[in-house]
This record gives sequence, C-alpha cells and structure tokens, in this order.
Amino acid sequence: MRLLIVEDETRIAELVQGALARAGFAVDTVALCADARAALAVTSYDAAIVDLGLPDGDGLGLLAELRGKGNLTPVLVLTARDAVEDRVRGLDTGADDYLVKPFAIEELIARTKALLRRPGRGARNDPESREYQLRHRRTGCQDWGRRISLAAPRKRNSGTFDATSWSRCAKARFGRKTLRAR
Repeated sequence: MRLLIVEDETRIAELVQGALARAGFAVDTVALCADARAALAVTSYDAAIVDLGLPDGDGLGLLAELRGKGNLTPVLVLTARDAVEDRVRGLDTGADDYLVKPFAIEELIARTKALLRRPGRGARNDPESREYQLRHRRTGCQDWGRRISLAAPRKRNSGTFDATSWSRCAKARFGRKTLRAR
C-alpha cells in the first residue's frame, strides 16, 4: 500500500514515515501543498495523511481541492488543531479521519489500516490494476476461498506438467479468461 504524508515538521514526518514503513507501507513524504498536488498528479495513493498548518497553504484547502476534483483517496488529517469546530470542519471538508497531535504512533497505524479496510476506498481491488497484480503476485491470492500458489506449475515424475496445476497457475496469473495459443 502506498501512502502520502503531507507534513512540514521534519521530525514528525520522519517518525511517521519510519513507523509506517516498518508496518509494511510504501511512504512518500512532502512538506508543501504544491508538492502534494504534484505527487497526487503523478502517483495513485491508497491513502494520505495531511497536516493542516503548512507553509504554503492550509491542508483543508488541499483537501477541498482534492474532493472538488473527485479524488476519493482516503485522507487522515493529522494536526495540532484540537477544537471541536476544527475537527468538524475537517471532516465536513472531506477528511475520512482526524487525529490530534500529540498522538500515539500505534493509533496512527491502526487508523490508517482502518481507512484502507473501508469498502470501495483505499486499496485498488480491480484485478486489471497493476497494484492489484503486484500485491497478489507477492502475497499469493485466493480463488473461491482457496489459496493459490503463484509459483510455476509442478512437473510430474514423467516430465510432463500437471494440467490442474498449470490451469490454476494460469488462472491466478491471467484471470479467468480463456488462454489461447498464438
């Protein structure tokens, strides 16, 4: 899963990036709204963690801009603004979650994972997407609840390929479409 962190405080950005990387996420970090816009324009992120007080603008403005363009990337706001009005404004603007500084890193990781578990949000589950294919190539996949190995088909003792193994491997790699010889 690929995350974008928009945080101008270097120490916090480094701590959050390191913790999320150890939790298994690929993390990009930027310090400005302009850099966040550029990153979001060229990369598809599973979620973003956005600070509100940025040097070149407000994180809420960035969030409103994303939602105005139809970008549904889940956003967790991470900020020192702790007033109820600020939290309500952030959530009404389009934030999916809101966490106030200081925070426990374990809670941030748990909230990020929860964002990504929400149906239709976060992880791109379209089998045609490169991210889906890479994720399932790395972790294996399931076909009707059965785990499928993505290793090459097994050879029988006679030197021929096991047809069942080949079929399952091909389906796992190329989907349920019928494979045709060229």
